[in-house]
Amino acid sequence: MDEKADSMAKMKSKTFEQKKEFAIRDFQKSKRTLDTCIYCLKDDSRPQVAMVSLGYRAYLALPNIVEMSQGHCLIVPVQHVTSTLECDDDVWDEIRNFMKCLIQMFADEDRGVIFMETVINMKWNNHTVIECIPMPWDLAQDAPAYFKEGILESSGEWSQNRKLIDTSKATFRRSMVKELPYFHVWFGLDKGYGHVIEKEKSFPSWFGKEIAAGICDLPPNVWRKPKKLNPRDYPNRVQEFMKKWEKWDWTKMLHEEQ
Repeated sequence: MDEKADSMAKMKSKTFEQKKEFAIRDFQKSKRTLDTCIYCLKDDSRPQVAMVSLGYRAYLALPNIVEMSQGHCLIVPVQHVTSTLECDDDVWDEIRNFMKCLIQMFADEDRGVIFMETVINMKWNNHTVIECIPMPWDLAQDAPAYFKEGILESSGEWSQNRKLIDTSKATFRRSMVKELPYFHVWFGLDKGYGHVIEKEKSFPSWFGKEIAAGICDLPPNVWRKPKKLNPRDYPNRVQEFMKKWEKWDWTKMLHEEQ
């Protein structure tokens, strides 16, 4: 009986040590991710991307890689979250403000814009972003058909979840589940398609970009392995973007209130 008790005590101790070791490794991994995140504002300093406008809870930035089209930009939550489904109403108010203003800005140029978010693996703890890719108005009108076909073709014959989720009916935040990896594309503020990623290892991070590139007839180098841009060019890129954005920049109101 004593031997059995000793054995159970040792097993319990070993299990505790294993859990403790796992927790330490998990903490260290999370810390490394945060320390090296290019989208986080560390110690009130700017992120490692070309930031254009800063709200209280989200900001607008330019990608650190070759843009898919003129005006290609990113909407980024200030808080390090793996999915925008983790964001509360206040964050979403700012995200939608950026969306509204970008839609208006590009419409003024007779262009449309699609917004995409790709969340492949929650364990990676990547800082999520919403990509904003403008395109000629007539091509933007065809985008829903292209993405619908692409999403349906990407799914296997057997799926536990619906292959295509039309988020126009119940909105993105009510239609998708934050615990599951997903891809989502918006064709405006509320119309969009979602897809639950069931095979994370085989789902390409450039899935949405490849479809957008196909719509605009762009070469593979702009979506597969785009070239990184020199940080020294960031100020000029921001200045060029601001020439059009300044008229629509809703964050100016925040600074005027202070």
